[in-house]
Amino acid sequence: MTCVTQYNAARLACTHKATPGTCDQRLSHTDAEIAKSVELRQTGLGQRQTTFESLENLKKEKKRLEKKITSLDASLLLYAKKLADLVKEKVQIKEIPELSAEELEEAKRLRDDFEKQRNNFKGLTWM
Repeated sequence: MTCVTQYNAARLACTHKATPGTCDQRLSHTDAEIAKSVELRQTGLGQRQTTFESLENLKKEKKRLEKKITSLDASLLLYAKKLADLVKEKVQIKEIPELSAEELEEAKRLRDDFEKQRNNFKGLTWM
């Protein structure tokens, strides 16, 4: 029984100890994992910063485009009003009756008569 007791005592003492070379191997592996994690973290931070900057640029672009849309909306309203006015004017023009050939001849004759009468008054002097 002494052997069993000694064995248990030795086993208990060794359970908290590493075999030769195991610590170095585990430390090397852990150091490699730490370096890999640090590199991945740095890459992630760089990607986050780039994404954040892209987002800020998109926000600025969005504001610029919203202003442009507002300006275009105002222009479109002006064009719509001008178009409505022109359509209204076109309807009014179509509703105006045209002079007949007889009416044109009469207007020309009247103008000629008035011209003659006006010319008759040119030589008169008023006292």
